[in-house]
Amino acid sequence: MFHFVSHDGYSDETVAFLFGDVGTATPYNTFDHSPQESISTTKWISRDIEALGDKPTLVSHIGDISYARGYSWLWDNFFTQIEPMASKVPYHVCIGNHEYNWPLQPWRPEWSYSIFESDGGGECGVPYGLRFNMPGNSSEPTGTHAPATRNLYYSFDVGVVHFVDISTETNFYREQPV
Repeated sequence: MFHFVSHDGYSDETVAFLFGDVGTATPYNTFDHSPQESISTTKWISRDIEALGDKPTLVSHIGDISYARGYSWLWDNFFTQIEPMASKVPYHVCIGNHEYNWPLQPWRPEWSYSIFESDGGGECGVPYGLRFNMPGNSSEPTGTHAPATRNLYYSFDVGVVHFVDISTETNFYREQPV
């Protein structure tokens, strides 16, 4: 069982760690990242959170969360790796192309088809949507029999900062009437 200090709505200070593209430590290199980079990042942030003591703090991981690419065991590794942080402070996430991108994903913008082809390894945002529950109720249908992908956009206040998390690789255009 874990516990942490939540932010006081009237705080005049905001302490936040913001980053993206961490991935998880694996026994092999992924893309241009080595396992050591991922371990070092979470280790340094955990060390700083520990040094802050009970001072309210949050983590915002903005995209390309675990680089699991369709391998559920990598999600498990990732959660074990972030446990020292996520068990002590709120851990916010926003989806990236490595969580959802797949050739038949129906709700991505047209410009992304030539750039990102199969970065998500077929996950289509399902593990991301089911493993995280962020503020708000944002979701988009996957166009398949899978559950809607959640946590695509939301906002929240912490101290003196209003945070807005939004997937920049999701098609949010309104459909025009025909």
